[in-house]
Amino acid sequence: MSNPKTPFFELGQPWKYEVNPVWEWRLMSSSGPWLFPQSIFRKGGTYRARVRVRNGTMAWSHWSSPLEFVAGEPNLGDLHAGLGFNEIMYHPLDQEDVTAGDLEFLELKNVGQTTLDLGVCFSRWIEFVFPEGKTLAPGELFLVGKNQAALQIRYPGLVVDGVFDGRLANEGETITLSAGIDAPVLSVTYDDAAPWPLHADGLGLSLVLDTDSELGFRVGTIPGGSPGSDNSGLTKPADDLVLTVTRLATVCCV
Repeated sequence: MSNPKTPFFELGQPWKYEVNPVWEWRLMSSSGPWLFPQSIFRKGGTYRARVRVRNGTMAWSHWSSPLEFVAGEPNLGDLHAGLGFNEIMYHPLDQEDVTAGDLEFLELKNVGQTTLDLGVCFSRWIEFVFPEGKTLAPGELFLVGKNQAALQIRYPGLVVDGVFDGRLANEGETITLSAGIDAPVLSVTYDDAAPWPLHADGLGLSLVLDTDSELGFRVGTIPGGSPGSDNSGLTKPADDLVLTVTRLATVCCV
């Protein structure tokens, strides 16, 4: 920690420790082993874990002796096999009462046969860490968006599972989902130029899952996208699709 007599001391600022924590958690109670999220570790990195407890008088104990360990190879087999992107709305159409950028969303789907532990995070361009202990059952969706309130105005009743920081680039980018440093799980590099669907670039449609396409995606058929819906059974658009773009009215419930 900083000595008040040294030039590094800053009054009113948190103390500086010799080692900065990469993860902290407070448990109200514990009756078994605790699993750390994979996303905080770098393979081969050396880490130390310490704990302390608080008694009935709210007094803290001393810190325990550190337990040192080296992070091994993460087990990502189920995530690689089962986790996929269901829908991406990277360049929404402007709305009358909602800023277009606030309607960005990205939806994940468990396309496998086993329940997945989402100990992962988005680590490029957008930032989002999944809640501790979050799992995804086969066929289940998980929606993260830029602005929860805006999305629920545009799509009444929509369940938004999380809000990301940053933005999805209109000109295209790489979105990466990681289970730790140097441990990518899922990645897609989309573009606003062919062969990627041009109608998804600000014309009101989204990119949706298509396992038969070399890209893994096709343009959606529903203006404004279909967050919260499984896209695997949707009819594909015709090759000669003609798109008429109109400003979508904000839907309100009374």
